[in-house]
Amino acid sequence: MQVDKDSEQFTGKLLIVEGGEKRIVRLEEDGARTPLILDVPSVCNKKNIRLSRPAKITYTPFGDLLFTETVECYDETDKESTELSAIYRLKEIVNVPPISFRQSRAAHTWTIEDLIQHNPDAKSSVELSYKGFSFISEVLVGKDLTSLFVAGSVLRSDGSYRTIIVKMTDDSDAAPKQLNDAAIFFDMSDFYGFQDIGDGIAMTMDSVGHLYATFPGGIAIIDSVSGDLLTTIKVAMQNDKETIHPNSIIIGKDGYLYMASKTMLLRWKTKSSVMDYPTNLIVPKRKS
Repeated sequence: MQVDKDSEQFTGKLLIVEGGEKRIVRLEEDGARTPLILDVPSVCNKKNIRLSRPAKITYTPFGDLLFTETVECYDETDKESTELSAIYRLKEIVNVPPISFRQSRAAHTWTIEDLIQHNPDAKSSVELSYKGFSFISEVLVGKDLTSLFVAGSVLRSDGSYRTIIVKMTDDSDAAPKQLNDAAIFFDMSDFYGFQDIGDGIAMTMDSVGHLYATFPGGIAIIDSVSGDLLTTIKVAMQNDKETIHPNSIIIGKDGYLYMASKTMLLRWKTKSSVMDYPTNLIVPKRKS
């Protein structure tokens, strides 16, 4: 989930990834779920396909919605499937018109043609922005508002995964960028070893610019400018031998650091404060 916002403030509406419905929607004030994204350009070829495994969503201060998608690409020559992840962009999300509550039930069966009929801009508004990782687990906007941190994994030749964080300038007007071409900002592989990467790295940032990156059993705190590891924090329940792998992390304005795993929600008291992204950089709504 992500909180929607406009050019003035957070609106309080939720943007929700519905994996079962294979879509991303906005929860309106009257309870309607406005479909925002149904189809995307395939990372395997030039065809448009229905969302398969949408996951992380990130709202940029400039009004774009970034979201991840993971698919299996089949090579006709090698007769093998390769799993690939990509980051897509929906521009000017505040300009997507809401549907009414009465339309909400019928919208569950919408195709891309129905979405375009409701919102003509949907025909060309979703762009493929970044690709090249086997799996992308998190996307985070930097403190300078122009950099983008992408966490994910790359398959090694020996079948194991290298789990890394890359940092790049977010350019919404550029052609799809190759994540493999970006310099590695921080290598998390030692924290993951050769085990299954599971949910991968989750990230958040505090007001100072420290990057919090999760791994099985803990959190690494990294300087978001230099890339230096500042410290690590162990995440474990008292008398619990099970390794906890936070798959989501955020600092609340109530003085707590919140983490979620597959089975529980945890919080820690913290002196850190959340990175407060501005909302006045978002493209204003069009006047009718």
